[in-house]
Amino acid sequence: MASADQVPVVVEGTKSLLRTRLLDGEKFVSEYEETLGCVGCWKAVRVRCVQLTTRRIIFREVYHRPCRQSPPLLRQVLFKELCEVGVDYSGSLGVHWLVHVFNFLVISGTFIVGIVLLMYGTASVDSGNDTMGNIWTAVGSLSMIIWFCTMALYIYRFCRKPVPDIVFGTRCPQLLTFAIRLPDKAQRIKLLEEVTALMYKSQ
Repeated sequence: MASADQVPVVVEGTKSLLRTRLLDGEKFVSEYEETLGCVGCWKAVRVRCVQLTTRRIIFREVYHRPCRQSPPLLRQVLFKELCEVGVDYSGSLGVHWLVHVFNFLVISGTFIVGIVLLMYGTASVDSGNDTMGNIWTAVGSLSMIIWFCTMALYIYRFCRKPVPDIVFGTRCPQLLTFAIRLPDKAQRIKLLEEVTALMYKSQ
């Protein structure tokens, strides 16, 4: 059982991800959560949570992968160690550079494989091997369809207006910056106002 000073927060009827031991005179203020990805899909789902108390800001990030859950990243920063809070309208801070490399490899790889297989299938048909030629042509066509769908999805994500990130800068070398992405504009404004007020009070 949880101790008296380790009470799980309840936000809008849902149990909080965080269980925080309160300091003397400390109170909970609010909590914000971001879920990137669809629960139950084959891809990884990222959950980021920011919790505010009157003295600290607590950040938690965890990835739910198809076969396992990654170890959670949990950091807490006193408001006196928080040096800035801002908005990143590009929405790219939370995207790892490996994601862009993976997208490039998928797009270029499926295109190259599709072209090579189509050419190989055509050459096989011309040489009289209709069965293998048709198989290579079908696989090449499937690869080109995957390339087209991936390219269309990438262009859509590139052209659409990104959801801004609320970015926090700290004086702590272990966690210089962290961010949370909130689609609701009212929530973003509320979080900025609360953090600004708590930073001012901690000075």
